[in-house]
Amino acid sequence: MKLLLYGFGHFLVDFLCAWKVLSFVQAQNWIWLAVAYNFCAFAMQLPVGALADRARWGGRLCVYGAALVILGMGSSYPWGSVVLVGLGNALYHVGGGRAVLCTTCGYGPLGAFVAPGALGLFLGGLVRGQRVWGILGAVLLLLCVLPLLTAEKRLPSPKEERRGRLPVLFLVVLLRSFVAMTVQSPWKAGAFALAAVVFTAWGKALGGLAADRLGGKIAGGVSLLAASVLFLFPNSPILGLLAVLLYQMSMPITLKDGVGAYPGTVFGLMTLGLFLGFLPSIWGVSLPSWQTALLSAGSGVLLLWGAGRWRD
Repeated sequence: MKLLLYGFGHFLVDFLCAWKVLSFVQAQNWIWLAVAYNFCAFAMQLPVGALADRARWGGRLCVYGAALVILGMGSSYPWGSVVLVGLGNALYHVGGGRAVLCTTCGYGPLGAFVAPGALGLFLGGLVRGQRVWGILGAVLLLLCVLPLLTAEKRLPSPKEERRGRLPVLFLVVLLRSFVAMTVQSPWKAGAFALAAVVFTAWGKALGGLAADRLGGKIAGGVSLLAASVLFLFPNSPILGLLAVLLYQMSMPITLKDGVGAYPGTVFGLMTLGLFLGFLPSIWGVSLPSWQTALLSAGSGVLLLWGAGRWRD
């Protein structure tokens, strides 16, 4: 039941962040607002995760994160809004991620937790700034996190030890983020844009399930290698959707394999890699298909080397 709450709350937090932040897209300083939001939402997960490990918190952070997101929604000052919702996003991700890592086994639950975020971002962007959707989302988020007030005050240590090479996993996350943000996908428009978001969510969830059955190397490394081949056909929507699905399957593996005794810190370190990989795209950097395929293949090889066992 708690995993369902964490996952639905993740959807709502990302929905509300997109609803608010993307309402400023016409602002003259939009690029810097986007950088500030992503810094607060992703890079700040590292210090938040370190503090969470020290306090051994999980669900409580989700409540505090939701409160900051709702507070930021009510602000009409762009800088204040993006900082508040970004920090709220960071707290929720770390709290939920740490709770899932410390109270469950395997990759599947983590995949289920991270999967709904992409759909929340997409739908929040579609209705950005529309008051009724913001109010509805905020009410649902409050109802979702209220049960987490009674969550464990001090979470136990993770049930599984670290299985992967942390520096290699960080590099994989950075490369994967860079490729995802700079890949050219001319087919991604209209109904295919929504399909790409759905396939992104499916890929993350499927990656967790596949890793539990086949091991992290196959689910993560082999899927990245397969996606690299499909990236060579950027004008095909069908192959493009399959590439998205396969490419996202590595997400739960990179987040979980390096955890060890400090799940919040490692979770935050990986999201720092997401932030660093995002930066070039904000200034218009894009890659031709052969470079995308090459980098995807390289990250797959790295994950084959750095992830856990072939079969758990």
